[in-house]
Amino acid sequence: VEFNALWYNALKFAEEVAVATNKEVLATKYEEKALKVQQSFIETFLNDAGYLYDYVDGTYADRNVRPNMIFAVSVDYSPLDRRQKKSVVDFVTKELLTPVGMRSLSPKGYNYHPRYTGTGEEKEYAYFNGCAFPWLIGAYIEAYLKVFSMSGLSLADRVMIELEDQMQNDCIGTLSEFYDSSPPFYAHGGYSFAMSVSETLRAKRLIKSFG
Repeated sequence: VEFNALWYNALKFAEEVAVATNKEVLATKYEEKALKVQQSFIETFLNDAGYLYDYVDGTYADRNVRPNMIFAVSVDYSPLDRRQKKSVVDFVTKELLTPVGMRSLSPKGYNYHPRYTGTGEEKEYAYFNGCAFPWLIGAYIEAYLKVFSMSGLSLADRVMIELEDQMQNDCIGTLSEFYDSSPPFYAHGGYSFAMSVSETLRAKRLIKSFG
């Protein structure tokens, strides 16, 4: 789902550049392609529950609630309308948000594993099916503020405070690569992980821009 959202975003950006450089034929070409992608995106990924399938393979659609769908809202050019974007953000907030980042799978998902324990194979499974990732907070905050604007600042501030509290544990003053998504939220992977730190800082900058 995220690749298709990024493809739509790229087409709309290319259209904008073509318009700005007075290339009308090229702009029309990108506009038409983007419209087709948008229509196909809605038909393929948006389900009756109001969130997005994680992936579609032929006739099979993965109904698990995963964080990849948030990129369809956080991009500058979203294929979704405002009502659809709000519905996606609400699902992600309710099922994936934790004090240490976004879960890789909803607790309602099949074979959800919130803790990074067990054999190497079990740990790898948990990594993709339950552990929480701080770096996803950047896209989440961006999407949340695009939907709720100023009224979303209170939740955004709370999310950042919870992440700052986590900096008192494990690697003091910074964030790890990923965490168990249930208390006590043990840290795992790389310490002071660049993606976790940079996306958290980006989220803080986004919040400040609304202040």
